Amino acid sequence: MTKIADYNFNGHTYLTEVTLPSSVTSVGNSAFSGCTALTTVTLNNSGTIGDYAFYGCTALTRVNIGTGLTGFWSSYYYPFYGCSSLSEVNVADLASFLKIVSIRHLTDSNYGTAKEKTLMVNGVTHSSSSELVIPEGVTSIPNDAFRQFKNVTKIRIPSTMTKIAENNFKDHNYLIQITLPSTVTSVGSSAFSGCTNLERIVCKATTPPSVGSSIATNPSEITLKVPTGNAATYKAADVWKEFNVEGGKQYVYDINIDVLQSVKLSNLHNILTTQKALSWNSSNTAVATVSDGVVTGTNFVYDGSTLQPAKYVKITAELEDGDYYFCGVHVTPKEVALTDGNAYRLATDLEAEKISYTRTYKSTVVGKWQPLYVPFDIEITDELLQNYDFAKLYMISQKDENNNGEIEANEPLVLVINKLQVGHVLHANMPYFVRVKSAGTKTITVNNTELKAAANGFVNCSTTEHEYSLVGIYEASPVPNKYVMTVNGGYTYTGNSTNKLGANRWYLEATSRTGSGADLENYARPIEMLVEGEDDTTGIIALEDKVPASKNEKIYTLDGRQVTDFENLPSGIYIVNGKKVFKK
Repeated sequence: MTKIADYNFNGHTYLTEVTLPSSVTSVGNSAFSGCTALTTVTLNNSGTIGDYAFYGCTALTRVNIGTGLTGFWSSYYYPFYGCSSLSEVNVADLASFLKIVSIRHLTDSNYGTAKEKTLMVNGVTHSSSSELVIPEGVTSIPNDAFRQFKNVTKIRIPSTMTKIAENNFKDHNYLIQITLPSTVTSVGSSAFSGCTNLERIVCKATTPPSVGSSIATNPSEITLKVPTGNAATYKAADVWKEFNVEGGKQYVYDINIDVLQSVKLSNLHNILTTQKALSWNSSNTAVATVSDGVVTGTNFVYDGSTLQPAKYVKITAELEDGDYYFCGVHVTPKEVALTDGNAYRLATDLEAEKISYTRTYKSTVVGKWQPLYVPFDIEITDELLQNYDFAKLYMISQKDENNNGEIEANEPLVLVINKLQVGHVLHANMPYFVRVKSAGTKTITVNNTELKAAANGFVNCSTTEHEYSLVGIYEASPVPNKYVMTVNGGYTYTGNSTNKLGANRWYLEATSRTGSGADLENYARPIEMLVEGEDDTTGIIALEDKVPASKNEKIYTLDGRQVTDFENLPSGIYIVNGKKVFKK
């Protein structure tokens, strides 16, 4: 059925309910007039309603409005004239309802309907204590649209409306507060005249909108709330200066939450417990969301490239009185992804569900020991050892290369390193050695651990006459007069070079010297490396019967002295070619 003819159901006194489907495009004049038992009408039809269509339906109390209706009249007469009991208007969609230019023919008592009405949206009665928020996208509101709705006492205009028309809210006696967006540029004459209960206008525009000669009755009795810092501008503007101008207030806090927490902001300031926030907004929903004053951090990846241990979002709460509540929220990350080459500057310790470190190894370093320095513990597993070898410094020796019984300044240092096995732990902020078994980009991942604050960690070690430190760094930095590991697994002395050592690495420096060549400057000298535990798990490869095959083998005491004549040495543990040997 597409058309209801003129007088089609006129005088059907037993008819109690009418529903018009969307297929109906035309409702004739007086189509349902005189239906005195009719209580509910549902208008899902498109097009308009004819003259006197529901004239004299004295029992009609509720009209439901769908989304396709465009008008309530066709010429001079009024479709709901004489509906003296009409008290409820339920709209399926507020934006669609406001496209009907002749709303007053449905709602206004001047057109034969009851004076007081209640607005419902999608079957729910709007609360008179809350603000009616006009949907974004609405660009204009018909004059008198809400004049007879007793439960519409506060209205918020959307940002898509830039103008308040002349007489737009005239004689809206139920209206107590109206909020104008920052986008509004003009307010027409008499826009709020006759609003006898209007107490407050909240105008978010920093520049006073242009106005007609008079926009409200008794403006000095109406508080005009304007943005913080703009009160003086409004007090100097024509027409606006007639209001009781009051600048907005801001309440600012900073809090920290992690991704597993939710924080209710109302606990931070009592103004939010006594006055309900009208709207909440998060400046970055990828970091934190907010709903009804509860802020919840969402997952994001911290890339180690910033100074803060968290990302920052701004949570805004706008209050009923026009004030604003700003909460700066630092949200800590769930996942931490560190990449070789990016400076790591985390200032505090941080719990994380997942931490990873990615580094690219060229073919020139395969099988060569390299420096490793990371801010989290790594437990060595069989899986890790499929791609890596790890070691830590065992001691630094000095080599009596010319066998004269004295350690001379230009004679080599010997780094004795201990190869680590399954179950050993690489501790955060400590320098270690790493050796890859193949080239490529590789990632070490650890779950549910703590990321330590960035710090230049070090391991101190000494020989009988010298003191040294392995110093780890997280940011590429020049290290003049220091020893650094080369891609070949050896060492080079930097001298006064300004070339930078890469991030997540360490260097070796001499911190003091005594004896021959004593000074506090570093100086170049050869360095050799011996790997303890290369071929076995204990590091001790034999008992007393293990005698060096020749005097050419390198033998050291545990304090780093090179010795000879193994057979005549006292009992004890010695380092022979990088392996522990026990002599009874």
